[in-house]
Amino acid sequence: MMNKKIVSFGLIFLLIFSAGCDMIQVDLGGEDQGLKSQDGNISIVSPADGTHISVNQTVDITSDASLAAHAFGVHLIVNGQPYYFTHFYQNMRIFCIYQPWTPSEQGVYFIQTVLEEESGGQTESNIITIYVDGTEESPDQEIEKEVDDASDQQEEECVEPIATTHSYANCRSGPGTGYEIVEGLRPDQSFPIVGKSVSGIWWQVERNSSGATCWIWEDLIEICGNTDDVEVISIQEKDEVTEEEAPEDPGGEPDEEQLPPPKDPGEGPTTMD
Repeated sequence: MMNKKIVSFGLIFLLIFSAGCDMIQVDLGGEDQGLKSQDGNISIVSPADGTHISVNQTVDITSDASLAAHAFGVHLIVNGQPYYFTHFYQNMRIFCIYQPWTPSEQGVYFIQTVLEEESGGQTESNIITIYVDGTEESPDQEIEKEVDDASDQQEEECVEPIATTHSYANCRSGPGTGYEIVEGLRPDQSFPIVGKSVSGIWWQVERNSSGATCWIWEDLIEICGNTDDVEVISIQEKDEVTEEEAPEDPGGEPDEEQLPPPKDPGEGPTTMD
């Protein structure tokens, strides 16, 4: 009766141990053993044959194994070459083991595991095929790519350099606050760029279809397009640029100094009835 109880407890222990295969951890090794089939059984259960993964993506090669004798360890073989060896520090007969593999190049890979007995005998598993495709992009790389694409698209849209005001701005007769105000500009007005000052902080723009020009301070505009070929115009810059050059938003229409009303030279004085 006592012997039957011992055998029963032994069978229960083996069933529980085999069910908890994911609890076994993998340790790196580097032994290269000869491959010859012996008694025993080992099979790769995951990933599935024909799985596609990406370069630098880690996948766990999971194997189920059973052996009449004691197991010494398991080899992971990639394209016929030893890649990974897991050594058992205690004798095992029924177990499940996972071994990580990370491909560094694209291609087709043939994966196999080999069970090694303590006595030196070996048992080979089934062979599965894994296809490794291009590198998997991280979210950060995708964001950077979107930003680059947006920049390229902006460059393509602006064949010629364009200045667009992002606030109320004074457009002057020359490069500097010492020159008179020619026109007051509103936000989001765009003008072709036709010249730049020697210092590079003032930009000459074409303000109307007749070719009339004026100068805008760089901090009041956004520039679209390549300005490398814009002509440098050697005109003396008067006064230093101050915060006065960026008039505040008046909360409505610009005042008379910022945006003078158009004048018709043919009109006479205005009278009040």
